Amino acid sequence: MFGYGPVETALALVVIFLLEIVLFWSASAVADAPPMAWGKLLLVVFLVTGLSVAATAALGVYSGATKAPFEPENRTLALSTAGIALVVLWAIPAIVYPILASVSVFRGMWLSLLQLLLRGFLYVFIVAVVMVVLAVIQIITRTDPHAELLDLVRPLIAVSVGP
Repeated sequence: MFGYGPVETALALVVIFLLEIVLFWSASAVADAPPMAWGKLLLVVFLVTGLSVAATAALGVYSGATKAPFEPENRTLALSTAGIALVVLWAIPAIVYPILASVSVFRGMWLSLLQLLLRGFLYVFIVAVVMVVLAVIQIITRTDPHAELLDLVRPLIAVSVGP
């Protein structure tokens, strides 16, 4: 999967599954879904996560958006594929939740939308934490990312200012 080996792929899928358990549990609490036993909750989350990961991976691979998504000629394809992937990530749980989670169709759509929004908030939070940790590491090690640029600019500043 995208250049990762089997160990990295399996670890990523386990992390995704564990995060989806938390997301489904919190979204179902907010959507006021009926409580479920842990076995049923794990089954619902495993089925929905498996279907969603498989569908979005197939969408990405078969659309051709994974080859070079940031090239100018592929940006429209990449953005449309990302939009379709968001719809798929909403639609699959919206279809499965009324069947397996014993909720109405409207509540299943609402639960799916809440889970999608919480997933977005979680990803932004994870990125923010990683960036803060990297900034703290950079401050502690006192590395200057622009040191090479400053070495190139100093002679130009000296020439423009003069003696």
